[in-house]
Amino acid sequence: MNTVDHGEGQRRSHGELLIAAVLTAFTFLLYHFLLSGLRESLGNFSKYPLAAEQFAAGKLGAERALDFSPLYLRLCVWLNTHASDPFLALVRIQCACVAVATGALYLALRRHTSALAALFGAAALALYPGLIAHAYVFEPEALMVLWIALLLLFAGNSGTPSFAAAGVALALCVLTRPGFWPLLAVLPAAVGLAPGRKDALRVSGAFLAAFAFVWAAFTLALAPAPPSISTMNPGTVFYDGNNPLSEGVRAEYPELVVALTDDFPEQSDYQHALYRLAAGRSEGRELTRGETNSWWAAKALAFASDNPGIWAGAVVRKVFFAFHSHRWHDLRVAWLADRMITARLPTPVPAAPVAALALAGLLLWRNCWRTGLIAYAGFGLQLFTMAATYASERQRLSLWPFLCFFAAIGLQGILRHHARLKWSMIVALLVVALSLGNGLTRDDEETMAAASSLPAAVERTLELRDQGRLPEAAEAHAGALALAPWAFHGGSRPERLPVQGTWLAARAEALVRQTRPDSPTARLDRALLLLDAKRLDEAEALLSGLEAGGARLLRRRQRVADPVYWLALIAARRGDETGAVGLLRDALSRSPGDPQVLAALAVLTGEAPFAARIGRYFDAADAEYYLGLAALEFGRGPVAAARLLQASSLLPEARDLKIGLAAALFDAGRFEEAAQAYLGAMSIRAEPLLWEEHILGGLGRWADGTPPGHFAWYLHGKALRQFGRFPEARAALTAAYAASGKDVIAAELAALGADLAEP
Repeated sequence: MNTVDHGEGQRRSHGELLIAAVLTAFTFLLYHFLLSGLRESLGNFSKYPLAAEQFAAGKLGAERALDFSPLYLRLCVWLNTHASDPFLALVRIQCACVAVATGALYLALRRHTSALAALFGAAALALYPGLIAHAYVFEPEALMVLWIALLLLFAGNSGTPSFAAAGVALALCVLTRPGFWPLLAVLPAAVGLAPGRKDALRVSGAFLAAFAFVWAAFTLALAPAPPSISTMNPGTVFYDGNNPLSEGVRAEYPELVVALTDDFPEQSDYQHALYRLAAGRSEGRELTRGETNSWWAAKALAFASDNPGIWAGAVVRKVFFAFHSHRWHDLRVAWLADRMITARLPTPVPAAPVAALALAGLLLWRNCWRTGLIAYAGFGLQLFTMAATYASERQRLSLWPFLCFFAAIGLQGILRHHARLKWSMIVALLVVALSLGNGLTRDDEETMAAASSLPAAVERTLELRDQGRLPEAAEAHAGALALAPWAFHGGSRPERLPVQGTWLAARAEALVRQTRPDSPTARLDRALLLLDAKRLDEAEALLSGLEAGGARLLRRRQRVADPVYWLALIAARRGDETGAVGLLRDALSRSPGDPQVLAALAVLTGEAPFAARIGRYFDAADAEYYLGLAALEFGRGPVAAARLLQASSLLPEARDLKIGLAAALFDAGRFEEAAQAYLGAMSIRAEPLLWEEHILGGLGRWADGTPPGHFAWYLHGKALRQFGRFPEARAALTAAYAASGKDVIAAELAALGADLAEP
């Protein structure tokens, strides 16, 4: 009888392995089909390929290497050396990782569920659009899904070899994403808690020894930049998801960190280096990696401790979105790939049904918690990570294998449970709740759709300009601005577009009205463009309607989403500063850490606590920058100049900051200093253009107070040409040349003649 049973068990085992192999092969072929052609239309995310090139050339540095996933970075380095086509090889490896994970998850589930439930869990993993998209994107998520699936598989066996394999899988997890370190204690604890188990010491030792061996081997191999507990900057990532700018759905950075990133285009994922720079400059000394992480984490904790209700609400929102069907992509290429994949895939798996069944499975399997301790712990750890940081789609993919695992358990439990109707109704209600859109998801869908077209629109603007078709380039840029006004701080634009005064903002607003469906997002975009066009009454009507309707929108870059803030600015521009302060206090009650609201109140009221709170939540340079821009907005030129001078002394590399400083110095009548600041900004990058009225107005006043041969006339003419005011530029440059005869002015006049000529 035992021989028959043993033979039957072997046949069953072989059959399960065959099904797993078929699932693996099918998933790989499906992914290959779905991802074919994306390279030509999308390209990819360059963070890791660029870092790999720099690492291989010895240009990345040991400290910068720690900003990246240790294992994934070395995989990219290896492919650059050994693969004839690293791009294609990496995509295929990532597809293979998800394919093997699908088979492994099926085998892991077969220890606890029927074949039907196990197939459901495996299919939910493989057919999820967010995972398919990230099997294409050059980020480590596909590897993480594989290691987690293998961990679930091997931890479900009771033998020593399987536990050793689980140790290897966990080591690969933490070498890819260090956040899984706490799981190191879980399997030994599970074995120790198992009643009557006599081999606990042996299997736990095998698990820990395997983990230590793989970890040590990679640590030695990855010198001189071995991974560490602080790899990938947990403190700054915590700040990304918990600072006053964050909605908790993706990383949000201080404004100067974002702006400075544009000044280092040859660097990969440079925000982490800039975090270290900003913190060190704030403290007046160079900080270690650990000090930097602690410094930024303390800023986020300060905001949380000052505003516990706001912070708790954000945590709840993150947990909700961890299970919600909306996919919060934080990479444009991932969003585009997701859209293309969803169009090709007949039956994509939404998150809500899987999450609802997973929550049911968590409850139905609670009596078996010792058996599934690694699954419970992994699920809880990644959910905690998302609640502590942010709930982007990339973050959720490390939760997804656990959700699929528990969803299969939940399906099995509902099919067998005596209260089937009750549980089915609970799951159905959860599916509905987790599928419904809200203001944030609708705003995200609309802004991502518009922003996905933005690079091509900007490229078209530059192409037309470089062909000398300047009026067409101006029209094209108005179209780009209409797609995503929030992406253009101050209505910034390329050089030499022939637009006058408020034309650009007015034309972009007309295009939003004509080409985009009416929605709260479109109305806010129109309102901000109308503000730039100085049509205050129309902007006020739109903003008042948004406020009355309770619009809930996302903040993006310098775009504050609260209509009340913009209504306050309108009041101030009309001279009603008392009314503006009242509105700003209302806005602050809803967004108590918003730096632009705090800065506006600090400038208009003169009350020091508002400014102090910005410094409490942000680095010193950003705090001064926010205060300086607010002073510039409200016509306090000397105050703005003082603030922005301090910010620029801390971060002299910041190009946009220098232009703001030049604008403030011109307003304050400090023309020589303003000109030097403006020239310094232009030496970094000539475009985009910012603060047109302040820059041109200041240069004009300076030129008017000097003879035509003075440098001010040349600089004024050059700036007028930059801003597309060609007739005025010609007059200024002609006068300057007649008075001085300098070759540099003649060259500028010749270039201006080409601008004025027909293409």
